[in-house]
Amino acid sequence: MYADRIPTLRSLNSILLIVEQLFPKIHALKGTQGTLPTRRFFSTDGTEMVLFNTNLEVVARITSVDIDELHPVDRDLLKVLEDSMNDRFEIWAKVYPGRGMSPDQFINAQTAQRLKQILNEMCGDLRHALRYLEKLNKEFKENYQRHIQFICEYVRS
Repeated sequence: MYADRIPTLRSLNSILLIVEQLFPKIHALKGTQGTLPTRRFFSTDGTEMVLFNTNLEVVARITSVDIDELHPVDRDLLKVLEDSMNDRFEIWAKVYPGRGMSPDQFINAQTAQRLKQILNEMCGDLRHALRYLEKLNKEFKENYQRHIQFICEYVRS
């Protein structure tokens, strides 16, 4: 049982890392500034994820033991969500720096539309991931829900 906890926690960590990478990029696209009010630490042995506030006080913690709260099918789904998010983010991150660089405005518009489409697909995955965060730790869920909403509102704008 213990052996499958760590990969599940790593999947969750990977998903949250993508949120943390997208958050400032979406702010830049909107011409606003924003920073994450918390910092997340993932232990090197993969058994614990801790959320700190700006004063370095522990806000929330998820351990590998908490993963037992999830049904095995849910653990598998988290891995699927991680893979989906990583695949989409990889494409988005490669295309994003070159957006608007073509002399052809039609291509620029298509690129911008496709980037938003990829983000929209990622938002679906993120909403599913929030359900698992809620099961594991309400503070984690509430913290990341704000960031996910911000990202997904950009997609709808």
